[in-house]
Amino acid sequence: MSKFSEIVDSKRFQREFQAKKYAAEQLGIPLVLLKESEIRDAQLLKNLKLLHRYASRDDLTYYQQAILSMLSDFGSQNVESLIHKTGMNL
Repeated sequence: MSKFSEIVDSKRFQREFQAKKYAAEQLGIPLVLLKESEIRDAQLLKNLKLLHRYASRDDLTYYQQAILSMLSDFGSQNVESLIHKTGMNL
C-alpha cells in the first residue's frame, strides 16, 4: 500500500476532506483530490505547493491576494503576465 493510499484511506482524512469539499461547494468552488502523479508539469506542482502554503493565511498582502485571485479566475499565468496585471514594479 502506498503512502498516498494510507493517508487517503484513513477515516480522519475522509472526514476532513468531506468537510472541506462541502465547504468549497457552498462557496461554488469544486474541490478535487489529485495525486502528484496526476499533475504532469513539475513546475506547476512546485507552484501549487507554494500557493497551498499561503492559501489559508489571513495576513496576505494585496499583491499576494491579487495573484491568488487571478490564478483562481484565469488558471495558469506566467510571471510577466501576473506582474503586468497586478501593476507590480520590480
